[in-house]
Amino acid sequence: MYPFIRDIATTVSARIIAMVGPFAVSIITARVLGPEERGRYFLVLALAQIGAQIGNLGLHSSNTYLAANRAELIGPLMANSLIVACTVVPFVTFLMALVFSQPELIGLESAARGTLGSVAFMAVLLAPLSIASLYLSNLAVGCGRVQLFNGLTIFYSIMAIAAALIVAVAGGSTCAFLMGAATALVIPTIFGSWRVLTGQWRLFRPDVALFRRGISYATKAYLAAVFGFIMTRIGAFALQHQSSIEEVGQFSVASQFADGLTLLPSTVAILLFTKLMRAETRQRWSMLWQTFWAVGAAMVFILSVVGVLLPWLVPLLFGEPFRKAAILAQALLPSVLIVSLTSVVSQYLAAQGFPTGQVLAWAFGLIVQTGLSYWLAGIWGGMGVAVASAISAALVLVLILFESFSLRDQSRSDDAQPYQPIAD
Repeated sequence: MYPFIRDIATTVSARIIAMVGPFAVSIITARVLGPEERGRYFLVLALAQIGAQIGNLGLHSSNTYLAANRAELIGPLMANSLIVACTVVPFVTFLMALVFSQPELIGLESAARGTLGSVAFMAVLLAPLSIASLYLSNLAVGCGRVQLFNGLTIFYSIMAIAAALIVAVAGGSTCAFLMGAATALVIPTIFGSWRVLTGQWRLFRPDVALFRRGISYATKAYLAAVFGFIMTRIGAFALQHQSSIEEVGQFSVASQFADGLTLLPSTVAILLFTKLMRAETRQRWSMLWQTFWAVGAAMVFILSVVGVLLPWLVPLLFGEPFRKAAILAQALLPSVLIVSLTSVVSQYLAAQGFPTGQVLAWAFGLIVQTGLSYWLAGIWGGMGVAVASAISAALVLVLILFESFSLRDQSRSDDAQPYQPIAD
């Protein structure tokens, strides 16, 4: 009983620190850098995150599945993951930097004119480090090392805060904060890799067949995750091109609140998926709607309270220059609610075999989000991006609900078919 209670306590602690860490770093960077430089910092992080999301090839989810089934695969899975992290991810991130910030990447325009400058190269460094840390965490979960997973989560957050504080005390620049973020990823990843590979070093070698199996397993989930994540970050680049870097800085703080508020529904969604997979097909529909309405009610209450506190909370934490971020954060609350509900319904579809329609819903949502963001950002700035986020998120929810009802009707139809004996 004690190990079980210990696992629960450390997991809850790890989740709290996982939320507090990035939030604390956001406060530190905002107060030291100000809105404009904070905007550049956020754009580089967004480039790194998009590059990592596209370049990871879905191995983070397949690694967990494969490692859980065969612990002896830890070595080759780690080798395959490091190859992808060191080759595919940096290349994809470099291409993303070219797409989103062509003149800034090579320094053709000055920072004073609202561009990223050569600091965009930092994204190419951060992306492989961030995805390597994700691969490592998923492998720890897959091989049943719960305490190691929780320890790494805490370690990453502590290192991130420590690095940001050291840079802040030294009066660091945007590039210095980004280098600090990279350092905060390196140390726990090296330590965690050593712990995960204990007893597995002789098997630490690439395995092409295993690599292909991992990609095949995670293709649909990978595509949906990529489309969904880019939806959350494309607005920053729309603001960069259509508005100003300072507006990006304000929007980055608002996005930090939105990301934090999705922690509860995302955690519920993960737990729901496990329950759905263990339940009979007929029970899944009722479980879906019980969770859907419970999450919806909880999020309406939480978002209402946060919405009232934001005008006081944002200036207190981030400083007066970021007062506008409170309004933008309030404007993002509807999309947070919609995304929370979508995460619940998505788990039902995932348990039903992850239909292609689910992937297409996120792809269509990304197209709409991109078009509306670039259009409305030029008219209303960050407020326009918030409106675009709500519209595109609502569209995805409607499409995924439609897919869910279609699958349910199909299941009922299959169950209703009378038994037909096979003719001799």
